[in-house]
Parts: sequence; C-alpha cells; structure tokens
Amino acid sequence: MYDPDQQWYFRSDMDYRSAYVFNTLSTPHGAAVLPGEQVAEQCYLALQAAESAASSGQVGELTEVLFESGSIESPELTTPALGRAITAMLSVLDEARQDPAAVCGEQAEQWVERSKAARERVVRMSLELRLVVSVTS
Repeated sequence: MYDPDQQWYFRSDMDYRSAYVFNTLSTPHGAAVLPGEQVAEQCYLALQAAESAASSGQVGELTEVLFESGSIESPELTTPALGRAITAMLSVLDEARQDPAAVCGEQAEQWVERSKAARERVVRMSLELRLVVSVTS
C-alpha cells in the first residue's frame, strides 16, 4: 500500500563498487519491474538455450533457437543500462546467426563466453545481510 513516508531508490548503472544498504528486518519492502525486463528475459533465455546447443555442437538446435528469437527487438522504453544489456545480448544472437556451424564448431568456446558475459549484464546480484558481528581482540 502507498505510504507518503515511503522512499524509493533507483540507480540503473550500479556495479560492484557501489551498494545500497537497507534495514529490511523491521520494514516491509518490495521491488519493481523495469520497462524492458520482459525483452531482457527473452534474450537471456534464448542465449542460454543457444549456449547449450553450441556447447554440444547441435547446429540444428542452435538454428531453431536463433529462428525463434529472431523477432526479439530492443524496447523503446527502458533504462539506459538495461537497454545496453539487451543490445549486447541481441548482438551476440546476431553474431551466431552469421555462421551457426562455426558457433557450434571451432568458435563455440569463445562465443559461449561472450554469450555468458552478455547474459551476466542483466542478472540482479544482491546480498541480503541479516547480522554482522565484529570481534576485536
């Protein structure tokens, strides 16, 4: 429920050098879905399936995944960071479309690494901290 005392925090370009710390033990809290996350999920799942096909040398399976994901387009409305991540994932999919046989063959290892790196850009990483104890002698 809305409460005028609520405070919302959003920063789309956070990395390992920054964090927000909240006390969630005594306060209800939630999260929101960003515009474009559904497209990011489609890209993520397509790349995950493509990686599996490429790693096992299944050109037919990879071609099917690439065909099914061919209609995915970058959303017009999203945050800059999510937009860049989606563009990176679509780029890796397009790269595989250029030569699926090579992606399942001699280029498989390198392509899979690029694909995993692109997928990592949309993974929300958080640490829920419940208790910290510091012992000094």
